Amino acid sequence: ALNAPLMMTMEQYLEAKYVCEADWVVMANVLSPLAAGSAPADTACRLMERLFEVQRKTGISPAVTLIEGSCRTYLDPYACLNALGERFHTVVRVGHPCSVSLNSPHILKCGYYRKPVQKGCKPRLTMLTITEKGRE
Repeated sequence: ALNAPLMMTMEQYLEAKYVCEADWVVMANVLSPLAAGSAPADTACRLMERLFEVQRKTGISPAVTLIEGSCRTYLDPYACLNALGERFHTVVRVGHPCSVSLNSPHILKCGYYRKPVQKGCKPRLTMLTITEKGRE
């Protein structure tokens, strides 16, 4: 629930002793660590299948929101999110196939975006919210 959010790693979440009755799971910047695999889009899909399988034990099928930047250094976030959108029931898409620029003043004041290395860089994101097919 939003009034009692839990923060944990994916490993903690997927371990049986940590299974909780979550109705909404939000993950940010999780696709890049999957790039170590040979097929990041397939790995992401398998991870979501595992998450839904674990969550099915509680009788709740959560909505899962994945939020990614537009960086393609390690993988193509659009390809991964589009693969997830095809495999599962898509609730909401933001920034497909191009990421959305976050031009709000409070975000642009962030010290990270004002560093010399990032000068001129504007934060961008792409987001996908999915549920299991057949359990919308």
